[in-house]
Amino acid sequence: MKKNPRSKSGSKAKSKNSYEVIELPSSNDEMEKYLEMHRHEINSRILNNIEYGIKNRMPVVEIFSFKNSNFVVLMNQKDFRENIQNIIEFSKKHDDFEICRQAKQVMQKLDMMSVFFEYKKTK
Repeated sequence: MKKNPRSKSGSKAKSKNSYEVIELPSSNDEMEKYLEMHRHEINSRILNNIEYGIKNRMPVVEIFSFKNSNFVVLMNQKDFRENIQNIIEFSKKHDDFEICRQAKQVMQKLDMMSVFFEYKKTK
């Protein structure tokens, strides 16, 4: 089952490489607990959203929404590299090598896309 680019999800794991907006609790205490308990899954979903944005040449991807709120957190394409690097560094510190590997693969796709656009501009 494919996900709609604006679909929201809770803490349930979804299929790999789909675009999902991560729905966070609206209270700070609940959000901190949620982030701590689901860090691996959240990083994986962020990477999936970035990868989706790269493949579909999206200038911005929606990353987070908040329960009972209209507020969302967006990530611009120019910030993809920095966020991927932050995930790599966090994953290395916490020995989460699966996420580290996934992040490096997404970084390679971003690099390939950058080379493609640079080549296209020079023609």
